[in-house]
Amino acid sequence: MRKLKFLLLFFLPLSAFAQLDKLKPGMPFDEVKKIFPKMIPDASAMSSWIYTRDSLDGIKGTSEYLIQQDTLLRYDFTSDMYSGPCSQNPDSESSGSRLLIRAAVRLSSKYINLFGKPAHAIGYPYFGKDSLNTDTIYTAKWVKGSNILTVTISRPEKNKMPLMNAPPQSLEDLKPGCKYTLEILSIGTGNYFQKAGENGITGYSFKQHHPNLAEQVENHPDSWIATDTLTCYTGAWRFTFESKKLDSYSLNITDGNAYCHKTDSAYSILKSRTIALFAEAKKGRAKPDTLINRMLVKYAESRSSFFRHTTYFTTEWKYGDKKLFMIFDKSEGGKQFDPIFHLLLFYGRSSMEL
Repeated sequence: MRKLKFLLLFFLPLSAFAQLDKLKPGMPFDEVKKIFPKMIPDASAMSSWIYTRDSLDGIKGTSEYLIQQDTLLRYDFTSDMYSGPCSQNPDSESSGSRLLIRAAVRLSSKYINLFGKPAHAIGYPYFGKDSLNTDTIYTAKWVKGSNILTVTISRPEKNKMPLMNAPPQSLEDLKPGCKYTLEILSIGTGNYFQKAGENGITGYSFKQHHPNLAEQVENHPDSWIATDTLTCYTGAWRFTFESKKLDSYSLNITDGNAYCHKTDSAYSILKSRTIALFAEAKKGRAKPDTLINRMLVKYAESRSSFFRHTTYFTTEWKYGDKKLFMIFDKSEGGKQFDPIFHLLLFYGRSSMEL
């Protein structure tokens, strides 16, 4: 039975893998959609994260914006850390934490006037109470459909890591005691809470409102993604369109013990897929500019003590500033790690990242 299953996997490309020869640069979006009916917008490829030092209601901190598919989807203000008393240090000086309390109360009152009573709230932030010795000591939350607005005072040393790409905070003198932050978070595709965080405005409008942040707003191509169901759930087709015409595409598959198939099967499946894709790519094309084929060498698990990279197959056709490129390779990270197989096919501008 296992032998029959392997044979089916080997011959599957002849009947089911034919997709590449259907993709033509410049073909209309609707035609690509017919080939990949389940493709969806690639939100991660059309996102801009924007950071800036900011001040809200007299509290210093960092504002973070997410513009996705040309719409401001998320606004997040996180204050610098302020010291205050808590159950571990009940006698700590409280002037910093009281600034957060006053700001949270003022902002909550403002949002109640705008949006009504919050859908969820955790009591008034009386610092120093044992019963409030939790990660989040104050929160008010408004919900309207998929739109969410929250005002929160929390203990960041317990439940929040610093922003990886944010500008460094100019931390004030932090006196002994627990550390607290104020956070205002507005999420949603609609503009219900726009008065709180500008949600729903376009990237162009954002640049008009915040000219000092305009250079952080990236111009992304219209990007779409489709899961490659023929090989493994870890594989994906990606497409970019210009004026609703196909401009670039790629197929990226990773397989091995940690992904879909055991090592031997992963190698055999991706080898068969590489052969099928190369056969499709050759149709109507001249001889490739580059071709390296080591797939005739039978795969053998080396279990090297050091990192090793093996290229089994690579080929490339050049078309002016664009190219069609394909590579099938293996990476090994030492004896304690399983080999990882990778198949990449790419068509687009040579300067684009693979």
